[in-house]
Amino acid sequence: MKMKMNNKEQKTAFAARVVNSQDEWLSTEELYELIDKRSVRTNIEKFGSNLSDAFKKGMVHKRRGLNKDGNSRVLYATTRFDVNGAVSDVPVVQTEQKVKRTNQHQLPEVLDVPLGMLLKYVTDVSEDDLMSVLQDLIYSTSTRELRERYPALEDTLFDIVGGDE
Repeated sequence: MKMKMNNKEQKTAFAARVVNSQDEWLSTEELYELIDKRSVRTNIEKFGSNLSDAFKKGMVHKRRGLNKDGNSRVLYATTRFDVNGAVSDVPVVQTEQKVKRTNQHQLPEVLDVPLGMLLKYVTDVSEDDLMSVLQDLIYSTSTRELRERYPALEDTLFDIVGGDE
């Protein structure tokens, strides 16, 4: 009997369930023949990708070997097998790890932006107009650090270029 995908079952979990239902090493093509194509919208390439993902998640074992026809293929087996092919008595608990997506973006604060970039944005003054001695300092130092080390520098620079704070 062909296997059907359960309701709300992910394709990777389904692919692992197909592999774990068998007691031998099988190729992607052989495993693809075990599924009911009417219940799963997939093709052999996508099913192979699902099998590879299941291997990466530790749900199945994978190795190179010969399929039933004697052709060299990637073979998959249940996690009850160890890598040498012997059946293991240790049960494997399968879990799926889900990542919660958040829409919160962490934007930098204005005080974390170098003062030179703020001056260039606010006043549209080119870098050549600023004193070359201060250029490296104001373009590579955050505003917070400039305020701590040189308290009057920010006011002076804004006065020179004619911008408001």
